[in-house]
Amino acid sequence: AADRVDIWRHGRADPVSSIRHAGGDTLQSVRFSRVEPDLLAATGSDRSVLLYDLRMDCRTPLHRSVLAMRCNSIAWNPQEAYY
Repeated sequence: AADRVDIWRHGRADPVSSIRHAGGDTLQSVRFSRVEPDLLAATGSDRSVLLYDLRMDCRTPLHRSVLAMRCNSIAWNPQEAYY
């Protein structure tokens, strides 16, 4: 778990971007989309599921949902990757 996720490109000395959890708690799991490599989904320790777009400002998520229970991991749909 971390309070910040750094995105790196091979051969660079500094991160391309950094993502901080908007709720202030820690991020539990982060996964990139296979179809849209600039989209990533993350889960927070405050039961939130967040969607980020690296082409935009990474300080705020595109979408944030709070679940009834805590999510341990997240995955994109392998059967229908566009959904």
